[in-house]
Amino acid sequence: MTAEVRTEEGLLLKAAEAYGWTAPRDQPFVYLVARDEPEDDRLAAGLEGNGFAVLRLPLLETISGSGAARLPSLLAALPEGTAIAWTSRRAGKALAEAAFPRHHAALANVPLFALGDSSAEPVAKAGIAVATPQGFGTHGARAMADLIATRVAVDGIRRVLFLAGNRSLPDFPEGLAVRGIPMERLEVYETRYLRPDVDELLVALGERRLACAVFFSPSGAEALEALLAPDALKALHAIPVAAKGPTTAAALRARGFRSVDSELRTVTLRPSHPLAFLALHLMDETLR
Repeated sequence: MTAEVRTEEGLLLKAAEAYGWTAPRDQPFVYLVARDEPEDDRLAAGLEGNGFAVLRLPLLETISGSGAARLPSLLAALPEGTAIAWTSRRAGKALAEAAFPRHHAALANVPLFALGDSSAEPVAKAGIAVATPQGFGTHGARAMADLIATRVAVDGIRRVLFLAGNRSLPDFPEGLAVRGIPMERLEVYETRYLRPDVDELLVALGERRLACAVFFSPSGAEALEALLAPDALKALHAIPVAAKGPTTAAALRARGFRSVDSELRTVTLRPSHPLAFLALHLMDETLR
């Protein structure tokens, strides 16, 4: 008797079927990636290499925010004791565009804080130190506020300039307020909702072939939900979700998603989440 071949793809398909999907084997299960960005090419390739179809939906666009034009002049005359913080890669890019090359030297002397390596990268790649929360556990916006609080005395921080988007969550400002750290919010980018064709998504939901949804921000989920009728939205909320981080994961749970994984280092592989776990692994690989 020939032994069964236990490939990763085969095991994942079995796990999907055990979780409730009954799609024919000749029709691949589908991963929804709730944006369409070049940086996700490795994620998509990894999923396709494991036998899944990938649906990428451009749900958001970003443009310069109302405060972006002010940023260069603020950097030129930044008051002593000011730290700069941001929670998204888009805000980091806005800072880099405003600062380099003219204000490179000035920025090097400012305490800078970002939520993670990805959001820090646009500035850090210019050789400027950007502090991010470190160590075990989840590293959401509140963790960045905690980090800044530990540096107030050491770095002489009197106030924080928060580079935000129009849909930035209140977690970071609230974290600073609790610690009594003054903050100025500067809106450096604006996120707008798009309306892509969701017919392919609806077919996958109807045929029970949507295996997992990957979200990178609460705004992406909100934009998608606005395009769906109540029955489709109910079906989407039942799908396992891989969230970029704990802040997005918490927002998704609050919106009604029932099965959310985040932060690869804190997730234990368990039978109910094999597909979300695979997506998280591949998301982690794209950041290296």
